[in-house]
Amino acid sequence: MSYWAVISYFRGNAQTFRAMKIKSITRSDYLSVEMEDSEYVYYRTYGCGDNWEVLMGESWEPCYFQEYNLKKLFQDYVSENEIVMDEEKEMCQKYQEEVENCFKIAQKLDALNPDLKGSFTGTPSERITRQLNSLGIYL
Repeated sequence: MSYWAVISYFRGNAQTFRAMKIKSITRSDYLSVEMEDSEYVYYRTYGCGDNWEVLMGESWEPCYFQEYNLKKLFQDYVSENEIVMDEEKEMCQKYQEEVENCFKIAQKLDALNPDLKGSFTGTPSERITRQLNSLGIYL
């Protein structure tokens, strides 16, 4: 199913119609940052502090000139306060899943060839390498 709409806008004195289609929708949560000793108090960033917006009155506006300073302040604050960002949690979770999968592969390979010297001992990568080497597969 396609999601299309026709939008109209004025360019000069002429009304223009144009087809528009949704390509994708991405959920993104932002981090709210409250500043002290700043002309503006409320800022927000998405992810790891690369892109910033500032609340000016009632609207959020992009920050272009202070991004480097904001990112540095943000990284320092996160580091000093030992805040774990969602991206880091997700990365750690995926890494843990990979480790568990490697362990399962090592278990299966060792179970298929239990008589190989060193079966069921060592790290998963050592065990997988040992089993592959016994089959003539060298990394």
